Amino acid sequence: YTVFHTADASLGYDLTVDVDEALSPCGDDRLEPNDDPWMPLILTPGVLTHLKACGTNPDWFEFTVLGTQAFAAGILFDPALGDLELTLWDASGSQVLQYGQGGAGATFVQYQSPGTTTYLLKIQGDALSVAPYDIVFYND
Repeated sequence: YTVFHTADASLGYDLTVDVDEALSPCGDDRLEPNDDPWMPLILTPGVLTHLKACGTNPDWFEFTVLGTQAFAAGILFDPALGDLELTLWDASGSQVLQYGQGGAGATFVQYQSPGTTTYLLKIQGDALSVAPYDIVFYND
């Protein structure tokens, strides 16, 4: 980019900066787009590694529980790289559980579903987060 400066303050100037996305410290991870509750990634039991939380850009995951199954989900991350939060939502859009990690580097939810239901998990960082994370999900 180029900046022109004049001694006459009344003239002003325009500044345009183009940043190559590849240079951004927080590009999309391999599971994008999953930034909205209506475009979640389908979550199956197991572990997904090398994901990335970028600022207040959330990641959404969806799974269905059959009957009154219990399930557990969690995130593992380095709290020095971001303050991540995990929230559980039901299919109607109501928040069921919320866990802020408080810098511990691991946040888990356990829940007994009252019946067959689709749930959403939302992972989001604070404004300064550039945090890799892993997500763990198990059900009965």
